[in-house]
Order: sequence, then structure tokens, then C-alpha cells
Amino acid sequence: DGFSATRINPNESPQVWRETALPWEVRKAKIRYNALLASDNNRYNDELYTLMVSDDKFSIYRDDTGALLGIASNRYHLHSMDDLCDAMAMVCATGGYKMSSIGSLKNGAEIWFMAQTHETNNICGEPFKRNVVMSTSFNQSKTSLAYCTDVAVVCNNTLQFSLQHSSNLFKFSHLQSFDPKNVVGNLQAVAENQDAQRMLLERLADHDMKRDERKRFFMRIADLIVPASKAGHRRDIELERISDDFEATYLFGPGGEFSGE
Repeated sequence: DGFSATRINPNESPQVWRETALPWEVRKAKIRYNALLASDNNRYNDELYTLMVSDDKFSIYRDDTGALLGIASNRYHLHSMDDLCDAMAMVCATGGYKMSSIGSLKNGAEIWFMAQTHETNNICGEPFKRNVVMSTSFNQSKTSLAYCTDVAVVCNNTLQFSLQHSSNLFKFSHLQSFDPKNVVGNLQAVAENQDAQRMLLERLADHDMKRDERKRFFMRIADLIVPASKAGHRRDIELERISDDFEATYLFGPGGEFSGE
């Protein structure tokens, strides 16, 4: 999937972050293509080509490899690596966060930044670390986002999972020039809503699940773990075993209902 991630020294400058993790820039150029022309007068059946140029479509590419990252219209505003790094530095400075890692997917078509808030929420005795993630895509497959999450982004799967389970998510668009102050302002609103999120988690943690609820929940988790390609009967047995292991840990593990703690 062309995944790459780099641990960042939070004490370095945004320029060093970029040179370390993203040592290239995104550019755009008018699309040029060879068009095959039909000709009734071509008695030799030779293929006739002409060079065509699109005035309203651009290719988005990496300036180091020339790899195509996406196709965009002339309404598209390119958010450069420098812009994104500077914005994330402002986010960290405003919120008192520390940059943790920067990564890319699909050979650079998608970029993400993760910072740690150093805020640990203890929900019913269980620690949850808060992260701030900002991501964007140059192939326009995903909306540009900034959000808070308890999931540490270390690969494509965790990035997608964090998106699905993020709180206080908001968006910024490539149809507008990049405004880092808008991102920072929205992230300040994110911080103001953390108490409500904490109360919601407390209520969920206090909910006493009945056995059939637990079974369905752990079976859903097992379904994410066991490959779908596994043969039917063998997969059912594996799902049941993993689900039972989760339930045993839930009941008899540290802090479990029958653990004595």
C-alpha cells in the first residue's frame, strides 16, 4: 500500500520534520496526452497521433520521482508539505502537544501527521492516551481532516480505524487556499469538548453488559482478526475460540468481574 511512517523529534523545526519524513514536495502541471486520430484517408492504416493539452485539468505529482498522485481541476488548491508541517507546528504550539510521527500512504497520495497531547484520561481505571491527527489526500479520495483519537496511527489499518472512531472531527478543503489558523482554531474547539467525550466514555464503561451482548461484541472483534479467506468451518471454530478467550480475559483478567480486584 506504499505505507511509510517516520518518528519525529518534537523539538526540531517544521522544516526539519519535512526534510526528515517528507523530503519531497507536491507540484501540479497541465495534463498533456497523445490522442489517436481516426483518418479515412490513411491508406496505409498508420496510427496518427497528436499532442493534446487540457486547460482545466492538472496532474498532481511528486517532484522527486515524478509519480502521479492524483488528477485535479483548476479549482484545486495545492496544500504543500511546508504548509501542512507549519500548520501542525501551530497546532502543537497552541495545544501544548508534541509531534510524534509523520507518514504517507499510497506512495505519497495521502499524508498524515500525529501529535501526542500528553493527556491521559482514566476511564474506570483504564488509561486512554489522546492523539491529534491531521490527514489529507492529493488524489482527493479522502476529505482533509483534523481530529482527536485514542488510537495511535502506525499503519493504514490504524489510520482508517482512528478515522472511524475519532471524536470532534472537522474538515478543511482543497477547494480553498490552506489556512493554518482555521485548523488551529478548530482544534481549540476540539479541546473544549473533551470533558463531554470523557463523560460519555464513563457512562459506556459503567454499562453492565449481559452475556449475549458480550458474546456479540467479542465475536465482532474476532471477525476483524480472522482472515475472511479461511475455510468456513475452520473459521467458525477460530472465531469461537478467540471470542471465548476475550470473554475469559474480560471476566477473570485484572479488574475483571471475577478477578477479586
